[in-house]
Amino acid sequence: MAIKKPSKGLLVALCCDGVWPGCKIHPNFGRCSVFNFVMAGKGGAKLLESVPNPFVDSPGAGISAASFLAEKGAQAAVAGQFGPNASGALSKWGIRTVEAKGAAEKAIEKVKA
Repeated sequence: MAIKKPSKGLLVALCCDGVWPGCKIHPNFGRCSVFNFVMAGKGGAKLLESVPNPFVDSPGAGISAASFLAEKGAQAAVAGQFGPNASGALSKWGIRTVEAKGAAEKAIEKVKA
């Protein structure tokens, strides 16, 4: 089910090691612990939903995770890196990929830039 999002801002899926705020960006898109869905706008970033990654231990995690983000309505995804299959799937659904490291709160600035 898609997240009901406000009309202004960008719905970003942060691939993290925990729940927003205070989490770090996970180095591998499909193997992150938690997807934090954040609305990024002029006034900052607001957490809409945190969801444990249901594909963390699954074969083909990147493609499955990409499909999951598309169903949620994500417009951008942030992770340390994206494999070629995940990148292709995200691109197919029009989801922008942003590679970042460190604190998720700082990584969101990279998306807004």
